[in-house]
Order: sequence, then structure tokens, then C-alpha cells
Amino acid sequence: MRFVLLALILSSSFAYAAPKHAPLPDAVYKAKTVFIVNQSGYQSTADGAYEALTKWGALTVVSNRSKADLIMTFSYGGDELVKGTTSWGDFIMTVQLRGTDDAVFQASSGGGGFHIPSNRGGFAAKDCVSQFKKRFAEPH
Repeated sequence: MRFVLLALILSSSFAYAAPKHAPLPDAVYKAKTVFIVNQSGYQSTADGAYEALTKWGALTVVSNRSKADLIMTFSYGGDELVKGTTSWGDFIMTVQLRGTDDAVFQASSGGGGFHIPSNRGGFAAKDCVSQFKKRFAEPH
């Protein structure tokens, strides 16, 4: 009886842990190279993305857009407080397959570490890459 109960609990917890996202296109899983486009206005955004991607190791960052399988574009939603809040804008990362305008993945981050001038965007870029890494690792 205990074994049956344990098996039932384990099987239901595995079913719960299943991803609830549509799979990424096959070309994303086959990608080997990535080009970083920094439209955030902060060098630390590109540096944070580069650091996170090289640490992960699944994709090689290239300096020539035409040699990249994926394009990761980082942008920032604003340099001022959102009216009536203590929130700054969000950093957004959009991933595209080279040669297409369609986003295959998008992530955002609230810009942690924004108060540190030397790292504005670095924390957020690492967070966005981490979100992509988790999605990339889901069964497909």
C-alpha cells in the first residue's frame, strides 16, 4: 500500500513539473552561435549578456551578425521612474533566428542592480539569459 501511494505521489509530481510552454523552433535547439545587439544604452547590458552566455557555454558569441544563428537584442523600457511607483522600466531580451523578424523567445527583467551605475543592465541581461537557458533546457 505504501509503495502504491508513493508511486502515485511521485508520478503526479512529475506530471506537475512538465513544461507548460510551446517548444521553441528546432533551429533554436540546433543553434551554435549568437550575436548580441545592445539597444539598452548601457554597455553593462552587453557585458552581462556576454558573461552569462559564455558561462553557459551552449552558444558561442560572435562579433559578426551574418555568422550568427541567433540574434539576441537587449532593450530598456525607460530611464525614469514609472509614474506613481518606485519602479524603473524593464529590460527586454528578444531572440530571433538570423534572417527573420519574428521573435522566437522574449524575456524581461525588472533591472535589478540598476542603482549601481557601473552595472546598469548587467544583472538584467544575466537574468534574461537565465530565463532563455531554462526554456532551452525544457524537453522538446
